[in-house]
Amino acid sequence: MSNVAALTPDSVPAFKYEGKPVVTSAMLARLYGAAEKQIQNNYLRNRCRFVQGKHFFKIEGKELSDLRPSLRGSQIPAKARSVILWTQRGAARHAKMLETNKAWDVFEALEDSYFASPLERLQEAVEALKAQDERGSHAGRELNRHKHVKPKIAQEVERRFQEVQMSLPHLDKQA
Repeated sequence: MSNVAALTPDSVPAFKYEGKPVVTSAMLARLYGAAEKQIQNNYLRNRCRFVQGKHFFKIEGKELSDLRPSLRGSQIPAKARSVILWTQRGAARHAKMLETNKAWDVFEALEDSYFASPLERLQEAVEALKAQDERGSHAGRELNRHKHVKPKIAQEVERRFQEVQMSLPHLDKQA
């Protein structure tokens, strides 16, 4: 494997399937410092915990033939009948199953650099700013709503004070 360049979260070849960034089992194994067989076995032992279309996509037949040119750098054997493409959620489950610090560190880096596109990160920032602005606007509306309550309370207190004052004998006259 000396002729294979080191694969890092920053150097993962960009590939999307159904609009989602994905990685192959071979890529995931290289990134996490595991054997590809270990990734496959983890999947087979925990098949019920993986949902196709959510955690992975299984590509086979003509669709695999059509995708092969796009997957050149992903080390798919020419005779492979199928390939599994892991989504961000599937990659996270493998990091959890491997239980190594390296797998978790790599997955975190993948989240930041590969799975989140610059546009997605920008959209997340815009949404966060909108939410912050909405919270600020809501707080401002609440503050304004309560500003009007205070004068009403003061007027009511003044009115009641005057009612009480009229109903009691004035102490000034007795003095």
